[in-house]
Formats: sequence, structure tokens, C-alpha cells
Amino acid sequence: MAEGEGRGTGVEDLLLIILILAALGIAWFVAGGPAKADPSDESPFLLSPIQIGQPSSLSPLVEMGDSSYRDDVENASSDVVLINGEVTKAISPAERSALYGKIIIVQSTGGLGGGSAGSEYITLRASGSNTSGVTISGWTLVSGMTGMSATIPQGTRIPQTGSVNYEEPILLGPGEEAVIVSGRSPIGVSFKESRCTGYLSQFQDYTPSLDMQCPAPDAEITYAPSSVSNDNKCLSFLEGLSRCRIETAPLPDNLSTDCRNFIGTHITYNGCVMNHRNEPTFLEHTWRVYLRYDQKLWKERREVIKLLDESGKTVDVFTY
Repeated sequence: MAEGEGRGTGVEDLLLIILILAALGIAWFVAGGPAKADPSDESPFLLSPIQIGQPSSLSPLVEMGDSSYRDDVENASSDVVLINGEVTKAISPAERSALYGKIIIVQSTGGLGGGSAGSEYITLRASGSNTSGVTISGWTLVSGMTGMSATIPQGTRIPQTGSVNYEEPILLGPGEEAVIVSGRSPIGVSFKESRCTGYLSQFQDYTPSLDMQCPAPDAEITYAPSSVSNDNKCLSFLEGLSRCRIETAPLPDNLSTDCRNFIGTHITYNGCVMNHRNEPTFLEHTWRVYLRYDQKLWKERREVIKLLDESGKTVDVFTY
């Protein structure tokens, strides 16, 4: 079965369960809620038979202090109604994109509720059954509850540090993902992960963290001139270096000038890219996409996030 099949039914079932639970919660609070949960009361009745019909000086909700409980229940019930309406509209045949099911919002709140725009993210995934890549630049993510929206920008497949990077439309191949971060890129552009991007995390923070799968420094000796590749002192020093790390400490005095120059040029992010960019396994399967907002976009709970194509049609919808 394709990834997109059955998603509408699943969402509708989830909303039905939410509505039932909300109704039961309202009934429980109206009946007295936690005020009636007295462990010393062994009566099977919420009110004893003697109390039934007698006037009460104060309702249990007011005794608890609180109109806020009633407000919370009413607000939750109202939100459930809004969520149901938004989802019903989004998944209706008239609103569905021709690409519905081709790109999905991964059903996880792991990146939501973070402390800042830079740590807030959702993930898109291209179906593994797609026969070609799908361009997502120009699509829109919209909150069905607040109306907040953001357009997915272009990105740079293989960025270079310290230079201006050319941006192009972001294309997700079959099975690929895009981590959509609300905040700004630490390097100024959206980019695709590669064997070298672990170097980028040395001086900037990334959420979620980048994979540290850079080539081993001593393996880079392949790209060194003979004056370095035959230098045992240089090779021994390279063997002691960590992956994905530029050496910031002063280099030992016993290293040759050629060895020092090689380390400064090749054991870096740009050097790694220079050495490996033409390899068939250089690029990974995940884009890091940044919406460039300074504030968070999504509610921590009771939210509807819709993914719309360039025509404003629904590609997918996520509720939580």
C-alpha cells in the first residue's frame, strides 16, 4: 500500500476519539471531577442518597477555586471543533493536491514545543514509491489554528563556507527527507547533508544534531603530495585527530611545513568537500531547510499544520 493511502481515514478516526474523550472530560468536570474523588467515601454514588435533591451551598468547581477549569474544558472543546473543521476541509477531495501522499509530514512532535525558533522543526518525507523527485520550494506551511504561515525557500545542495552560495529549488528524491526549522540557518542557507557537514557543527549549534560521519583525517592522506604521504610524523599526528573537527590548537613544532599546510587546507569542511564532492555516496538523504523566522510558528498543543502546494492545495495535514 502506498504511504499516502488511508491517511485521511486515520486522521478522522483520531479526531473522533479526541471528540469522545473531550465530551467525557466535560461530563466528568460537570459531575464534580476531582472534588468527588474522596478516598474516604465508600459510597457508590457521586452524591449520597440523602444528599440528592438537597440544596448545595457551593458547587464543587467553585469550591476548587475555579472557573479556570471550566474555561480550560470549554477552550479544549472549542479547539477540538476547530481542528475537526480544519482537517475535514483540508482532506476533502476538492482541496487535495495532485501530490497528496507524495510528500508527507512525519507524524512526530519531537521537534515541536522547543524553546526557540532555532530548535523548532517538523520533518517532511518523500514517499519511497515516488517515481521522480518533487520540488518543495515555494510550498507553504500553515497553522490552521493561528493562521501563521511560512513559504519553503530554496537551498544550496553543497554549500561552501566563507563564500556566497548559489541557491536552487529544493528537490526531494524518493525516500528523502527535509527537516524544516522555523529559525535561521547557522551558515545562512538551507543545505543538503553530506559526508562533510559534521564539520559545520564545531562552531554552530544544529537541532537536530548533524551526523558526524566525516572521513577520518588520516584517510585524507590519499589527497596529499608525496612529501606529506611519506611523512611518518605527519601521518601519526593525523591518526590522533578526531573526525569532523578542525584542529584549533597550535600544531607541534616537529611537523613539516608541507604537513601543516595540508592540515590547514584539507582537514576542514571546505577541504573535505573539495576531496569528496564527486563521489557517488557524498550526499546524504536529508535537507536542512530554514524558514528564517525569529519566533516560533507552531502551537505546543492542539495545532493543525497544513502543507500546501504552489496552488494552495493540501499535500498533507498534521494534527497534535
